[in-house]
Amino acid sequence: MALAIAGLALLLPLPGGDAATALDPMGVFFAFTAGICWALYIVFGQRVALRYGSMATPMGMLAAAIVVAPIGVFHAGTAMLDPQWLMAGLAVALLSSAIPYALEMFSLNHLPKNTFSILLSLEPAVGALAGWLVLAEHLTLSQGLAIALVMAASMGTAWSAGRTKP
Repeated sequence: MALAIAGLALLLPLPGGDAATALDPMGVFFAFTAGICWALYIVFGQRVALRYGSMATPMGMLAAAIVVAPIGVFHAGTAMLDPQWLMAGLAVALLSSAIPYALEMFSLNHLPKNTFSILLSLEPAVGALAGWLVLAEHLTLSQGLAIALVMAASMGTAWSAGRTKP
């Protein structure tokens, strides 16, 4: 836990620092709300994965499509039926939703909630790596160290999760 706190301390702006780097209260609220939503997703996602197994992802994708498709048709009309956009849409759907969510449901079905949540904390590191590889973005030494500390905390927690206390 100390490693995770140290990593966050390196990322967060210092109190009394530059007003341009100060935390926006609405941003803090939205981050807190996102954390609550992730926690609910993990708890309920594991229940769904255990109950429906490999059918959880297709059922979720169908429900999302029923909600979102009418909005797409309203805004794009017949352009959604253009084969060029259908293929691009299929690729985006597979790579950004279907495959990741299927893997998450598999993981939720086979891992304890605490281990899964710790592994999710590695997503910012993967995002930083993608930003470096795809967008040529660079991290400062402080940001890189912060990510390394959070990753070390995640690995330590996942490693010790299955051990019994003496």
